[in-house]
Amino acid sequence: MNLLIKSQSATPEEYEHSRDSAALGAAVDPENGPLSPDLRFIVERWDELSGPVKAGILAMVRAAEVPHGEADE
Repeated sequence: MNLLIKSQSATPEEYEHSRDSAALGAAVDPENGPLSPDLRFIVERWDELSGPVKAGILAMVRAAEVPHGEADE
């Protein structure tokens, strides 16, 4: 018995865009918006980095910490 509605898809790949976007009309703010390409690159590869490399990245980010809302961009 097929319970799919005509507008539904049988394959999750057709909904792949949902991972990186909000529902149409949803409120999106910088706190939950899309990641910049550079940050996405780091996040995607984080588990592959060695401990010293991770520590170096964290040290640089912490050293450059700017109070929330004061960053120039």
